[in-house]
Formats: sequence, structure tokens, C-alpha cells
Amino acid sequence: MLKRFLTIYFTGSNGQVTATQTPQVLTSQRQSVTVTCTTSLNVGNWCNGKYCLSWYLKKPGDAPKLFIYQGDIRYSSTPSRFSGRGSGKTFQLIISEAQNEDSGEYYCFCDLGGNRFTQ
Repeated sequence: MLKRFLTIYFTGSNGQVTATQTPQVLTSQRQSVTVTCTTSLNVGNWCNGKYCLSWYLKKPGDAPKLFIYQGDIRYSSTPSRFSGRGSGKTFQLIISEAQNEDSGEYYCFCDLGGNRFTQ
């Protein structure tokens, strides 16, 4: 059985909020993956009543790619197997039936003020 590394990690701070993520995850193709991001503060209602938590995928040689924003909204090019959920200080990225092309580094990002990077 072919196993691919799905590297999902980040611990960082923007000076106001610190985000800590699940460490590296190893999964098999077609398995579900759940990654948790915990923030030091409740990030609710900072972005026009929405959660200011985004998920990005970084592949070698590419810029980070936005996948989920405001906690649970898929970006237009994000496959439907990706979803986000959570509230307050705890958020999750869920990949149902992970594919080989989903391998990479996933980052949670507290985008205070509603700012986010685009592709």
C-alpha cells in the first residue's frame, strides 16, 4: 500500500494570536484526515462576524494556496473533499478520501481584519 506524507504543521504568532497545529500526519490514499488548529484567543467575530481562520496548502516551489477561509468556506478552486469547521479557539481541516495530490504542508492562519492571500 502506497503511503504519502501529508505534512501539516505550524506554530506561529502575528503578535496578537498564536496558532498551534497538529504535527505531521501520515495517511493512505482514500483515508480521511483531520487536522486541528488551536489559537491562543477566541478568533470569532473579528472578521465581520466570521471566524478569521484560514487554511493554506504549500507545495515545494509554489506559493501558499488558499483552501479554506473564515473557518469553513471553501475557496473557489478547493475540491469538495476539503472542509473546515470549528469555533472559538479550535478549528479543524478535514480531508475526506485524501488523494496523492493532497500531499504538502498545510498551514492554519489567523487572518485578523479579514485579510487573506489569494492564488
